Amino acid sequence: MACIILEELEAPRRHRSIPVSFGNLTKVTDIMLQDNNFTGQIPSSLSNLKYLNFIDLSYNKFEGSIPVSFGNLTRVTDIMLQYNNFTDQIPSSLSNLKDLTFIDFSHNNFGGFGGKIPFLTNLTKLTTVDLSYNQLTSEMQVCEIEIRAIIDGTTPLDFTRHGSSDFAQIQ
Repeated sequence: MACIILEELEAPRRHRSIPVSFGNLTKVTDIMLQDNNFTGQIPSSLSNLKYLNFIDLSYNKFEGSIPVSFGNLTRVTDIMLQYNNFTDQIPSSLSNLKDLTFIDFSHNNFGGFGGKIPFLTNLTKLTTVDLSYNQLTSEMQVCEIEIRAIIDGTTPLDFTRHGSSDFAQIQ
């Protein structure tokens, strides 16, 4: 029997990062490893999980950046990375995730986007984006305009507050 859901990992205190070998669990569809006090960076080997639909690595202490190779996880629908210590830009490779419907990157220190709001513009199934409590710039106002252009009017896109912005919801 293949492992398809990875959750509630109890890592020994001396192992506070996700092992690179998790990338060998190629049949996993869901990762739910929230609130494990993981530190360091997310291993890029997780990008080997081609059947992955759901990623919840929230409430840890990850830092650095989201691996650019996450753009290869084309089946992912939900990514929850809130309450970590990410500091770099949100990678433009996430624009490859055409089935993505839900993003929560709130409560980090993201400093911007890897280009002109690239990861949002191609995501037509996206319904919820939470980028609150980051170090994002006024690019979000540009993002609001670009997102309006891709919404067909049947699915409202909910943006929760991200600090200095005045908009909370696009419909």
